[in-house]
Amino acid sequence: MSFGDVEVAIRNKLTLEWARPTVPILWANEVKVVPEPPFVIVTISGVREELAAVGGGLGANEWEGFGTITGHFHVHLLSGLALLRAIRDDFGRVFRGQRFSGVTCLGMTPFAEGKDPDKGNVYVATAVVDFTYRFRG
Repeated sequence: MSFGDVEVAIRNKLTLEWARPTVPILWANEVKVVPEPPFVIVTISGVREELAAVGGGLGANEWEGFGTITGHFHVHLLSGLALLRAIRDDFGRVFRGQRFSGVTCLGMTPFAEGKDPDKGNVYVATAVVDFTYRFRG
């Protein structure tokens, strides 16, 4: 399984299971026009690889890859925290403890809430879901 396959699986899962049609999911570095809040910007990153099993030669080893799915949740400034946290929780529900298409997602870690310094009327929170996957190489 390549990292590209992992990205496709994660994107498909979020697209199919996102429970808030009025809150668009935007993918990092693909946003041409940023909508008015609320919206979510998602980044999928590979973090590291570790040897999981020696297979006896080049291309026969089994590796475990680790990565993160990061959601940046945007709401209007001074709109309260209930909506922001509900959107973040819905994002976590899609992935938390799920196994799909060779990807295993672990827990979600929320952090970093505050006013967006680049946009005066936006409040942002971030959360990270860790995941693993296996591949031969």
